[in-house]
Amino acid sequence: WSSDVCSSDLFPSHDKYCVDKKYFNNDLVIWADAGGLREPIEVYQNKVWPNIEKINKLDNEQITFFSHNDNFTISDNEWHSLSQVRNIQGTSFFVPSQNINFLCESFDNTVNECISSGFIGSDEKIFDITYLKDKSKYFLVKCSWREYFDIFI
Repeated sequence: WSSDVCSSDLFPSHDKYCVDKKYFNNDLVIWADAGGLREPIEVYQNKVWPNIEKINKLDNEQITFFSHNDNFTISDNEWHSLSQVRNIQGTSFFVPSQNINFLCESFDNTVNECISSGFIGSDEKIFDITYLKDKSKYFLVKCSWREYFDIFI
């Protein structure tokens, strides 16, 4: 494996690229994986995305992850990475623009650490490990699969 292949070339680096290029006048970047939208298209049509009132109820000073658990630990990063266990859901997250560099660097550092240790896991496993390195930078919302998409509409 190469860190060039496994690094965050698409996300969260895509969000970082948009912030760096100042494509939008934004305080917050949102990753929403289209693969997570499972409702009929009519549910999303003619809606203002995202629902700013709902998003402003979150702690928008921290990176917001949606997680199956609000308190978790990992005793063995390799085992966790190769298991079916996951906490943070990779299909959506919110990042204050001023924190995007931190998230990308932390994500990439975790990828590199895993590869140098001889293993790699999915984006969700990388987020789990990264989160545990400095929980103070993150706000976790406990929810089940795709529940968080209600915030968008």
